[in-house]
Amino acid sequence: MLRRDAPRIRVRRVPTFDRETAAGGYVGTYLDLSHLNLTLAITGGIVLLLGLVGGYIRNTFWISEPIVATLVGIALGPALLGIMPGIHPSTHPGAFMHELARLTLALAVMSAAIRLPMTYISDNWRSLTIVIGGGMIVMWLIGSILAAFCFSFGWMAALLVGAVVSPTDPVLAGVVTSGSIAERNIPGRIRHLLCAESGLNDGLAMVVVALPMILMQHADAAALSDWAIEIVLWEVIGGIVVGAAIGWVAMHLLKWSRRRALSETHSTLTIGIALAVTTLAVVRLMGSDGILAAFVAGAFLNRAIDDSERIHEHIQEAIGRFFILPIFLVFGAALPWQQWFSMGWPVLVFALAVLCLRRMPLFLLLGKIVPDIHTRRETLFAGWFGPMGISSLFYATLAVQETGFEQVWPITALVVLASVVAHGITAMPLVRRISTDMCEET
Repeated sequence: MLRRDAPRIRVRRVPTFDRETAAGGYVGTYLDLSHLNLTLAITGGIVLLLGLVGGYIRNTFWISEPIVATLVGIALGPALLGIMPGIHPSTHPGAFMHELARLTLALAVMSAAIRLPMTYISDNWRSLTIVIGGGMIVMWLIGSILAAFCFSFGWMAALLVGAVVSPTDPVLAGVVTSGSIAERNIPGRIRHLLCAESGLNDGLAMVVVALPMILMQHADAAALSDWAIEIVLWEVIGGIVVGAAIGWVAMHLLKWSRRRALSETHSTLTIGIALAVTTLAVVRLMGSDGILAAFVAGAFLNRAIDDSERIHEHIQEAIGRFFILPIFLVFGAALPWQQWFSMGWPVLVFALAVLCLRRMPLFLLLGKIVPDIHTRRETLFAGWFGPMGISSLFYATLAVQETGFEQVWPITALVVLASVVAHGITAMPLVRRISTDMCEET
């Protein structure tokens, strides 16, 4: 996020875990190291089980793997069985959930960048500019208006909540942008548009998240200067430059290695994961965030991967599943049930309103001017599949740590849960029924 020497941003430390308050805190962010092996065994076993029967569950019951992982987390977590002792709710979000979300996002955006055609971003910059440039701002404002309507806090807090739920999640979007079923039924330009959008706007969302976050602490002209320097120049532009530099080096090293037959095709998978982790760590050590840098680095690495290597994408998805599903397991175990009950109907109304109104009206208005969207069916399809997930959790935990505004966590958690369920249930039937008609029209 912000540089460690930034004078105006205060990072709140995670309080000591209190077992007496564990049953109803905001989020599972405390990792009990004494039970780490049990937690890893449960997590690994669930991922193994989903790997064995995930296809049957998805094709038979039409529910996605993130839904299953979240439900298992709920069942095993403190809310029900309480047999995942390594993950406990504490009083507010902290480092564990935040860093787990950061690593998951870095791997997800790297995977999204590698899945895109080699020159997609440069060839389709008009569509991306409309969907990401104008689209993210509109989704931010719509979410903020809904937050101001549903809750009693002020406009600055509403702008923060709206910003947190504005990015499209690459993990959940991958349900309809990757895999053989998606490739057979959805036109490539739609899949690639959703994939690129979800990969890019996770890092760019820092611009809209940080503005209200800084203004909530320092509502003066200096705050705007900090935002412009620390966020726009350092986080975004700096992240792009650093990610491009790391990706450029990795691209040329891979090409050099291939020319001398020093590496094999399947090593690309390892290189992609290693590049995501390396980029994330390097940029983090520099005091920045790293999500956007990971996507840019992946886009450069993509230029060194030829079409023959893309047949191994299913292997990459399998590896990605191992890194991605655990966070949904943790998320399910950490859901803030008591906070939802205490907040009452407004939080439920907000979650449902965001699900229906945050994105669809935007695409109905902009669909006709996006070059990659050709028909009304495609407009409806792209307008619906803009899920909120790990990226929103990442920014929610960041907002709580930086501002102490703890309500952003239970609000975001319910929005993400609603999105996981709604988009996970509708993905398979709509891909098979609606997108088949789209292919016929094109």
